[in-house]
Amino acid sequence: MPPMSAERPAPPPELLQVLREGKDFVLATHRGPDGDALGGALALMLALHAQGKQAHLVAPTMPGDHYRWMPGCEQLVTELAAPPEVAVVIDCDSPSRLGDLQDGILAARVLVQVDHHSGPPCGHIQYVDPAASASSCLVWRLLEALQWPVTPEIATCLYVGIATDTGFFRFENTNAEALGICASLVELGAEPYRIAELVHDSRPLRRLQLTGRALMSLESAADGRIVWGVLTPEDYAATGCNAADTETIIDLFKQAEHQEVCVLFKTPRDAGKWQVSLRSRTLDVAAVARQYGGGGHARAAGFDYEGDLAEVRSSLLKALTSALEQAEAG
Repeated sequence: MPPMSAERPAPPPELLQVLREGKDFVLATHRGPDGDALGGALALMLALHAQGKQAHLVAPTMPGDHYRWMPGCEQLVTELAAPPEVAVVIDCDSPSRLGDLQDGILAARVLVQVDHHSGPPCGHIQYVDPAASASSCLVWRLLEALQWPVTPEIATCLYVGIATDTGFFRFENTNAEALGICASLVELGAEPYRIAELVHDSRPLRRLQLTGRALMSLESAADGRIVWGVLTPEDYAATGCNAADTETIIDLFKQAEHQEVCVLFKTPRDAGKWQVSLRSRTLDVAAVARQYGGGGHARAAGFDYEGDLAEVRSSLLKALTSALEQAEAG
């Protein structure tokens, strides 16, 4: 296993103690769980099972079809029966992203946060490293510190988590640790070609149709430096898609020539409740998202907004234009 460097914080001893001594766990992650959320949570769930412990995985909504093949994913549920003994929240930078699960998870006797976002701390124990490429990297570090075996199934889940959060090793957050971990995961049974085929290279027709609608909606602002698109309830209804089908659409916006910031406004069901995703190669979009109660990473962030699309679009484009001008001025 790649050695832990001084720049990569080791897991807190109290977290390792909880994982070793606890008997009953609930692992939770955010709505519309992506590859990293699922990869880290499923890997830890399977590792806990292998230690003879009870462990359950919950999320406010089900993942997209392209993740449901992952080992253990059939055990994911969207309801919490009772507040858990130990809850481990993975890859979720705000309790609000737990949706209807929030109150039950926050009532856990021991609440643990494992994350690589830079949001406010949550729970009794935090293991947070914004420099990590993915939350799945932190789960790998946990298993390393615990000296728990990594089976091919666990390796597959962690590889999905790291590969998807680095854009299959294309994004700026790709670093030596991520590549080293993934090399180890391949040795332990992860199959890069198969994973890429199932997650990235195979799409239901409905997702391609929804992607086409998003691309047809594209417009620009700030002399082409900002590119934005919209997906409405009519787009979802016409294609038979849901919120999980939009995960990678905004990444295609980054192919637009001269763009510096990409925005996707989307609302699967209610035209008054918008989910806004932000991407940038140069600008700290998390700082902008925080102005609207959101957050995320410097290059990938988002927020929710209730109100008129024209209102949030006008406000956000002004905020992004101002941020670009300030960054340019130094």
